[in-house]
Parts: sequence; C-alpha cells; structure tokens
Amino acid sequence: MNAELRLHFLDGVLAVEAPAAYLAQVETRFNKALTEEPADRRLVVEQVPWPLAGVTDENPVVDYTPHGGRLTSSWYRLEQYNGDCRVLLRNLNVIGLGRVLMQWAAMLLLPPGGALFHAAGFVTPSGRGCLATGRSEAGKTTLARSLLESGWSVLSDEAPALLFDVEGPRVLYTPFCGDLGIVSPRQKAAPLSALMLLEKGPSIELDPLEPPELLRGLLRTVVSYGNARRFSSRIIDTLRDIAVTVPGYRISLPRELDAVELEARLAADDPST
Repeated sequence: MNAELRLHFLDGVLAVEAPAAYLAQVETRFNKALTEEPADRRLVVEQVPWPLAGVTDENPVVDYTPHGGRLTSSWYRLEQYNGDCRVLLRNLNVIGLGRVLMQWAAMLLLPPGGALFHAAGFVTPSGRGCLATGRSEAGKTTLARSLLESGWSVLSDEAPALLFDVEGPRVLYTPFCGDLGIVSPRQKAAPLSALMLLEKGPSIELDPLEPPELLRGLLRTVVSYGNARRFSSRIIDTLRDIAVTVPGYRISLPRELDAVELEARLAADDPST
C-alpha cells in the first residue's frame, strides 16, 4: 500500500508517493526536509524486479522536452511531465532515491536558467544569498558548519541550487547534504549576491574575479545530467549569464572562521550597498 510524505525541494514542496515501508526509510533519511505545506510537484516511486533495459551509462538523457523528459540508466527510469514525475527503481533504497532526486533537480532547473553545484549555499544574517563552490576537501562542510553555528541559514553543504529567472539570480535550498547532514533553515531561498570559488588558507582573503575566470570555476563544479551537446551548450549559456551578473570571488578561508568578519567583507564588496 502506498503512502505519501512531503519535503522541501528547490523553490517548492515535493510530494513523494511510495510503498509505506519504503517511505518510512525515506522519512528517516530526509526528516529535516519534511513539511506539511501543500505540494506543487509529485514523485511516484515504483519498484521493478528486472534490470532496466540495456543502458549502461550512469546518467544519460534519452529524451527531453520543454515540459519534461526522461532519464534512464541501468538501475532506474525517470519520466517527468510538467510538475509530476514517475521513477522506476530496481532496488528501493534511500541512497538511490537521493541520486535520482539530484538528477531530476538538475533537469528541472536547466530550462528556466539554473543548475546544481558542488557547493555550500548559505544566507547571511542580513539576507544575502551566497554560493561557495568547491570540489571534495575544499572546505564546504567546514564552512557550512561554522556559519550554521554563527546563526546563518545554511541551504546545503553538498549541492544547493542556483536559479536565474524573472526574479533574478537566487540560491535555493535542497535536501542534498554532505557530512553536515540535512539542515532545516528558516530561510529556504535568497537573492544571490556573491559567487565564490572556495580554497583553504590561513586567513580570510576575498579576491574579485573577472567573468571568464568565474565561468571556468563554475563549470568545474556544476552538476550536469547528460552528455548531449545541446544540454552542455545550455548549461554554458546559463553560467555565462550568471557570471556577468553576479559578483565573483576567489575566497580563502581558515579552519577557524570568523563569521562576523566574513559578512563584513562580503558587505564591503557588494556593489548593491
């Protein structure tokens, strides 16, 4: 028998419908992302007892339209139209569902102008949204943990979303997490005021980047979901628009971070202030 739960997902709420026993595992894994708010998207999860047809690449896009599309691999098939989605999983486990959700999120974000990033996303106490991108061991979780302890809103320490639409560039909460675990911030989205390429260093250093250098850094950390040229071209176009709109920095951060100093440095470099 199927049951349903709802979780915060991108800029809205996702209803997940699945067998009740499996959904209990999902509830434990995503507990801090859960909500009772009305859903604007629905995901129906089903199990299939056989390997899905003959696709061995981990994450190819096999079809795509302006209103939806389909992702297929050897262990899942996802079919989406408008706000609703159906996913067939070979094995019902929450790790697999998390990977599918991340790939679906990337597909949903691309048409309006957005992407997921290997990054820490956060909101300063004054309401500035920031995205600090970095590969493994760059310090994303250390940064997120320090800021969370200092009262900032952390949107994700693994794969926050960036959306550039009619409301302008924004950074969005996602239920994807690294070592910090899923968080439940008071604020789930904020206007994006800074993009940062994250490095470790002995002190806080904030060096402005020209758009071409910022674009190269973003391309190294963007989460994509297909190898087709038309998708790669769209991602590049989206990131180019973002790189010429949002201030970018190469940021060096020490392990012991002074969050007050960091916000002051960001405010001093913000052209809107």
